[in-house]
Amino acid sequence: MKEDNRSTEFINRKLIRIIIPFVIIAFIGVIGIWAINNFRITKSQENNQTALTTEKKQELLTSISKHVMIFNEEEPLIVRINNAEQLRQQQSFFQYSENDDILLIYKDKALIYRPNEDVIVNVGPLYVTDINATSTGN
Repeated sequence: MKEDNRSTEFINRKLIRIIIPFVIIAFIGVIGIWAINNFRITKSQENNQTALTTEKKQELLTSISKHVMIFNEEEPLIVRINNAEQLRQQQSFFQYSENDDILLIYKDKALIYRPNEDVIVNVGPLYVTDINATSTGN
């Protein structure tokens, strides 16, 4: 009886020594496959967003050009306004802006456009302070 228990115990240990490495390898393989798929999906989404952004940007500039002359040779910085209340408190230029308005920044002017109403909210000159030109009292 003792020999049966020993042989069964020996077989169980041998099986455990064989099974555990296979389980670990399978687990690592599953994690690896998941990571690769997740990376591919993320890259695909980034590429789609970039293409969509370029298309949306062109649509946006076309809509704005119906209201005001824009310079085609100059590409503006385009920013969506997310916190209009804070901007209103900081600068009067944003006093009529709302969340989801679009801010276009050119080298010498800025423009706020509201796409859902298809209106220009504000246009004004852009003043940039040159930090290097500021005198330190010398």
